[in-house]
This record gives sequence, C-alpha cells and structure tokens, in this order.
Amino acid sequence: MDGKNRSMETNVNGRERPIPIFRIVFTLDMAISMFPLIIVGFYSYLLYIMDVAAIMIVYTGGAVAHFNLYTLKKNPGRKFIRFYARGMIAAIPALIISTTSLLFYLHMITGIGEVAAILFIISNIFFALSMLFPFIRQKRIVNGKERTLRRVAGGPPDPLQMRIRAVKSREPLLYVKNLGGREIANASQVGITSPVIIMTDYLFENMRESELSAILGHELGHYVNRDAYKSMVIFNIPIFLAIDSFLYAIMDISTITLALLAIFNVYLVLDLIFIFPWLRKRSEISADRFVGLKLGMAEDMVRALESLIIMNHRTPEYRFFSSRTHPSIEQRIRILRKNFN
Repeated sequence: MDGKNRSMETNVNGRERPIPIFRIVFTLDMAISMFPLIIVGFYSYLLYIMDVAAIMIVYTGGAVAHFNLYTLKKNPGRKFIRFYARGMIAAIPALIISTTSLLFYLHMITGIGEVAAILFIISNIFFALSMLFPFIRQKRIVNGKERTLRRVAGGPPDPLQMRIRAVKSREPLLYVKNLGGREIANASQVGITSPVIIMTDYLFENMRESELSAILGHELGHYVNRDAYKSMVIFNIPIFLAIDSFLYAIMDISTITLALLAIFNVYLVLDLIFIFPWLRKRSEISADRFVGLKLGMAEDMVRALESLIIMNHRTPEYRFFSSRTHPSIEQRIRILRKNFN
C-alpha cells in the first residue's frame, strides 16, 4: 500500500514554520548569557546590565522576524506579543545564568560564602526540573500543542499492530511533522511514560507500508528499551555533578573538594565526547535488534534502511551531532544481515 493513501488528522494551525526562529533566538540568548563569564573572565554590574539588555534585544529581533515571516493578517499584534511573552519565559534560564555569574563575582570579591550555598540549592532544583522536561514535551505533543505535528488517524499499520500485540507492548501514538517541503526522511521516539513516535512528512508519504512498519518498530524498540530515559540520565547527571562540585569547592576549598571538582569535570568531558555518543549508538543497534528478534521484521528493516539512504541522498541523519550519536546506515544493515541472515 502506498503511504500517500494513509489518513491524517488535520493540523490545528494552518501555517507551517520551516525556519525554527524561536530555537535560534533561545540558543543565542543562552550564548550571550555565558559570554562575559567565559570570554571576559570577570563580571561587573555594567557588564551584567549589558548582558541582560542583549538578551532582551535578541528576543525583540526574534519577535520582529517571526512577525515578518509568519504572521497572518488576522490579529498581528496579538501574535507579536505572544511570541515576545513566550520568549521572556524562555529567557529566564539565561537571566538566571547572568545573575548567577554576577553573584559569583560578588562572592569572589567580598567572600560571601552564603551565595555559593544558595546557588548549590538552586542548581539541584534545576536538576530536578530538567528531569521533567521530557515528560512536559510528551504532554505537549499528546495535547496537540506542537503546531507542526499532526496525529496519524488509526495508529500503526494493521500488520504492525498484530506484531505489537504479540509481544505485549503498548501501541505507539504516531505523529507526522511537516517540514515545509524539505525532503528529509527520519523518525524519533520522545515518550517516557508512553511511546510517542514522530516521523517526517516526507518519510510518511513516500515509504512503503512494510518498510514504514519496520521504522515504527525500531522507534518502539527505543521505548521498550527505555532509551529516552537512559539518555536523559546519562546526559543530565554529569553536568550537574560538575556544577555542584564547583559550587561545593567554592563553599569549602580543600584538597578533597578540588579533587572531586577535577574528577567530575573530567568525567563530564569524557561523557560528552565518548560515553554519551557510545550509549546512543548502542541504543540504535538494540532497537534494530528488537525489530528483528521480537517483531520478526529484520528483512523489512534492512529494506527500510536502504530506502533511507536513497531518500536522504546518503545523508540519513540530519540532526546536530547525529553522526556521533548514530552508527552509519551501512553499519546497521551489516549488523542486521549478520545477526538475522
């Protein structure tokens, strides 16, 4: 069956957004908030005021760009204000970084030990909140608040549904992401408490049903293996260990605290360069194994991977750093053929 005949629920937002302006603006304001601390090496009240002003200017520029590119004639003022208000909420982490940097400056000059203790507590609060982000994203998708996503009516194809029931796994929720005409074939799994699979519109509309079922089975394998949760833990914990050790060393400078600071920071570097990419690559192989071993669709998975190479013009992964976190398509095909003949 051709993918073009599959039905989808209509998108509540009639206008797609191929340029991720908000993500670009958010990245810029985080970079600006870190710039004085990293590049200049010291902080002052004047530098802090300039930092905050720069963050505000970036969001204003983003709101203007969003207004010019995407705003429809209906209620333009409201959409401008909505974007800017959303930006101000997202700017809170950057403002906290800037304020924290200023507090560190005051601590180094005046020796206020209580500041580091307060920041130590705040850091761990943010760690707890960061663990909630995947759950929030999942809830936003299920509630229909992701504007470029459309829920697939009917769920997975019938043959895949039968195989999912056979292995007693939960049936995934399927969504299609509109990329505004870009020919990118990819899929991802974002659910923590329930399997939520997102695929690009180009993949959904052009891949054969048997191959698409194998791709969906692969993403379901990520959920069964709890790969999203493992990635969240292995990425977040080293970052906050490094931050906490730094704050603790400020509160109590000693040989032990400095040794812990060095150990956790070395571990953070190793985690970002080696451990996290290795874990992600292993998770891809494990998800392929789930397709072959549990669903009995190894042959369909091989054909799907071969189709991905063609559909993506031999650039199967389009995400940043994906070459470090995903094995090559050719390698995955070789492993499947070796293990499942």
